[in-house]
Amino acid sequence: MKKTEESNETIRKRLIPIPKYKGNERWDTHRWAWEFLTRNKEFREACDKVLPSDIKGQQAVAKKFGLSKFKHYNEPYKNDRSPRFASEEITSASNLEEPRVRVRPTLGLNFGQVVIRFDLNMLKIDEKTLERQIELAEHKLKVLKAKFISQENFTPPRHKPKMSFFLRYLKLLDLTLGDVSTTKCAEIMRSKKAEDRNSVEKAILVKASLRAARNFASKNYRMLAVQMQTRRQS
Repeated sequence: MKKTEESNETIRKRLIPIPKYKGNERWDTHRWAWEFLTRNKEFREACDKVLPSDIKGQQAVAKKFGLSKFKHYNEPYKNDRSPRFASEEITSASNLEEPRVRVRPTLGLNFGQVVIRFDLNMLKIDEKTLERQIELAEHKLKVLKAKFISQENFTPPRHKPKMSFFLRYLKLLDLTLGDVSTTKCAEIMRSKKAEDRNSVEKAILVKASLRAARNFASKNYRMLAVQMQTRRQS
């Protein structure tokens, strides 16, 4: 018996229902970063393969995909384990415990990493001492930043993501995760820009959008995590 082909409207309701993206107009770039990562096929496969009891395996997955702690793709954004990206984390060590003895921090330094020590004892002299230490640390970091950029011979990228396209990108990724073809995506994802175009031109537009969407799901989500802006500010 021939299988009945799903209508575009049925596919929309099944794979990209409106409630799935509820509140997206208020999402900041950190939330968008997580939404894109959860649509990364490689990340999804890695999450499904690692066992809940395999802590080392989970951390390996987290490290590979730029998370500071493992979080399964099917977990909601906000719960007891909100996503934390390595790009927004710092490592610290302190000595504020009794007995008051000198300790050696066990921080290993990889190339490109920096350690700066602050002395809270100086607060006993004046509250402004900590502010001054922070100013000096900022200046030192700027000097080291310039040295690192010069050594590595690169220009740090400055991203200005166009968040107005993000919802379309998510829907395209959701459709492809549901094994919907590019041609079918072009039919389902109607847009004013494509209204006067033929089917071939529409498919080309969708392919371009899919490439951009997959780039965000595979790598560009990392830069979104540190942008921390809302759609209204874009």
